Amino acid sequence: MACINNGDFEEAREQFEAILERDDTADYVHYGLAMLHSMTNQAEGSLHHLQRAIELNPHNRILARSDVDFRQMADDPRFTELLYPEAM
Repeated sequence: MACINNGDFEEAREQFEAILERDDTADYVHYGLAMLHSMTNQAEGSLHHLQRAIELNPHNRILARSDVDFRQMADDPRFTELLYPEAM
């Protein structure tokens, strides 16, 4: 996370992907990649990784609802559907 805080998004992405190569079930890594993609305006990547993070740990849905790092995604209806399936 230090890389993200320092704005070194490429280094953060490389670190997350290295972890996923060892363990594709690391929900926190999928969540981190979803957040990173959101911060860099890559909606498809954000949605993909957030969906996987939620599949692996449903609590991630609750976390993402109030995570300011997803503000870029707030107007995307697919993001709303993913976070609030009960409203659909």
